Amino acid sequence: MLTPDDIYLDTAEIIADEGIMKSDRTGTGTISVFGQQMAFDLTGDKLPLLTTKKLVLRSIIHELIWFLRGEGNIAYLKENGVGIWDSWADENGDLGPVYGVQWRHWQDTRIVSADQLDDLEKQGFTVIGEVSFGKYAVHREIDQIASILEQLRNNPDSRRMILTAWNPSVVEEQALPPCHTLVHFYSQELSPLQRRQIAKTRADIRKCAGHPISEAECALLNGDDVTDQQIAELVPATRGLSCHLYQRSGDFFLGVPFNIASYSLLTHMLAKLVGMEPMEFVHTIGDAHIYTNHVDQLAEQMKNEPKEEVPFVTLENAERYQDPAEYRFEDIQVHNYHHHQFIKAPVAV
Repeated sequence: MLTPDDIYLDTAEIIADEGIMKSDRTGTGTISVFGQQMAFDLTGDKLPLLTTKKLVLRSIIHELIWFLRGEGNIAYLKENGVGIWDSWADENGDLGPVYGVQWRHWQDTRIVSADQLDDLEKQGFTVIGEVSFGKYAVHREIDQIASILEQLRNNPDSRRMILTAWNPSVVEEQALPPCHTLVHFYSQELSPLQRRQIAKTRADIRKCAGHPISEAECALLNGDDVTDQQIAELVPATRGLSCHLYQRSGDFFLGVPFNIASYSLLTHMLAKLVGMEPMEFVHTIGDAHIYTNHVDQLAEQMKNEPKEEVPFVTLENAERYQDPAEYRFEDIQVHNYHHHQFIKAPVAV
C-alpha cells in the first residue's frame, strides 16, 4: 500500500522530471507543471503526515484554528508562537481579508430596487439605506463553514458544499491572494462492508501504535466472527465525508505538505462534528512547482525512507461543540507520528 510519502514524492518526481522553468512573482524561479492530483486515505482516523521530513504540527493546527476563527490579523498566531504569516503582515499584524475572513465573513453588498427588498430580507440581507430614488443598498455576511455544516446535517447529498477563499473583489486587499482556493465536501452512505473495513483499519492502526483495543476489535483483526451489531457499535456513523481541494498554486516542498495535513485535519474536524467518518482527501494543484532554491532540500528528503508507522488523530471534546472554531489546540491529539529530520528551506516572499 502506498504511503502519503510515496504519493507525494511520486508527484515531486514528475515535477522535477517534466517541469519547465518559469519566472514567478518572488523572482526566485520555479520548476513547474500544470495540473497534478493526489489522493490520501483518511479512514480509521489516519492523518496523512509526511514522514520523510518533520512537519511542525503546532503551526499546522494553530493556523487551521485561526482560519476557522475567521481572523485576518496574526495576533492569535503570535500568541501561540506561530510565525508563518509574519512576512506578509503589516505593522499592525493585519493581512487583509484572507482565508479565514472569506470562510466566515464573506461580504455581500448589493444595490437593488424596492420591489426586491422583501425577498432579500428573507435571505438575510439588511437594508443599509436608500442610495438614489427607488434604489437601496443591502448587505449580508456569509458564513461558508456554517452553511456547509448545515448542509451536512440536513442535506448531506448536496453538491453545493463548497468553501471558497478566492474573492475577486478583494484580491488586491489581501496581503497574499489565496493559493488554496476552492474546497468541495462530499458525503456518502457507508455500506456494511465499508463500516467493517473502517473498524478493522482503526483497530489495526491503534494496535500497531500500542494503544488498547476492544475484544471485538481483536476478534476483527484475528478474522473471528464479529456481528453487524458489534460493527455498528465500533463505527456508529452511517455516512462518510471526503474533501477535494483545488489549489491554484502549490509550493511543493514547503507549502503542499502543510496543505495536505491541514485540509485532511479539517475533514476530520467537520466529520466529527456531524457524526460522520472521514474518508478521503483529494488534492488538485494547478501550478505545482518546486522553487529553484528548494531543489537540494527536496533531493535530501527523497533519500529518506518513509516510516512504517501510521499517524492518526483523535479529537477530544468534539461532542460539546457545534462549530469547528470551538476546537482548542489541546483537543487535537496526533498520535504515532514518527519522522525524519526537519529540513529547512527559505520561504519565497
